[in-house]
This record gives sequence, structure tokens and C-alpha cells, in this order.
Amino acid sequence: MGNKSQSTFEKTFAAAAFAEAGEHDTAIRMADVTDKPKRLLDKLLQGFQNHMTAVAFAESGEVEEARRLVGKKETRYIQKENTLAGFLEKVGLEGAHISYGFVPIST
Repeated sequence: MGNKSQSTFEKTFAAAAFAEAGEHDTAIRMADVTDKPKRLLDKLLQGFQNHMTAVAFAESGEVEEARRLVGKKETRYIQKENTLAGFLEKVGLEGAHISYGFVPIST
């Protein structure tokens, strides 16, 4: 085992001993832990919480509030009715003759 790996294991186990004894600050210093991972995790959790809150607002029809929560400035498109005509207009086929049907599938 290399010197760096051995040193990491020694620091980790020494820190664990201090943590078990209730000396958390000493354990953190011994393990060479910084606040950077905690700050990153806090930022990720806050982002996740904002997105889940935005989903709730969007589901209740408050689209602009949902966009604000996730940092979006403006609405890029206006959602139209979920119809075949609306779909054809979106894909540039408005006025095209379309036929469709249903076929039962048996297993």
C-alpha cells in the first residue's frame, strides 16, 4: 500500500476514534475534512427542493412561479391544448391530411 493510502487510512481511523468519543471538531480536523463537500451537498439539496416545489406549482397551474423557483426568466412557448391539430401546428404540418385509427392487438 502506498504512503498516501496508508496516511489516509490512518487519518480516517484516528478521526473515527475521536468522533466516537464525542470530539467531533478534532475528528474533522484529523480527517482533513473541509466545509466544501457540505456546502456542495447543501447547494444540491436546495436545488432539488426548489425543483420539487416548482413541480408542485406547475401542476397547480402556477407556471410562472414554478419558472421563477428554478431560475427561468421567461416562458419560451405557450402551451396549447393537447389536440392533434395543436400537435400538427407545432411540428409544421398544420392543414396536412392525416388519417389514423385503432387496431386491437391480441396476444
